[in-house]
Amino acid sequence: MSLDDVAKEVGLTHFLKSNVIVVISAGEIGAEARRYANKIMTDSNLSIVMVDRRDLDVIRNKPAHIVDAFNREASHAMTLKKLEI
Repeated sequence: MSLDDVAKEVGLTHFLKSNVIVVISAGEIGAEARRYANKIMTDSNLSIVMVDRRDLDVIRNKPAHIVDAFNREASHAMTLKKLEI
């Protein structure tokens, strides 16, 4: 998944009034796309959940792993959005 793919989804959020984007890729999610997602999450109210081939391979054998993947991504988003007081 590329930066352009993630950017398209971010653009749709204004129209759809979304707070969360879930990106699922049967391949690898590139480093540039992850950096862009981190920037968007830091600068806006959006959260971007990324699930890639490695997660899908585990989910295939252990479907409950999807909860672990979503919890991991939620923790990551909360870390980026932590308010400094």
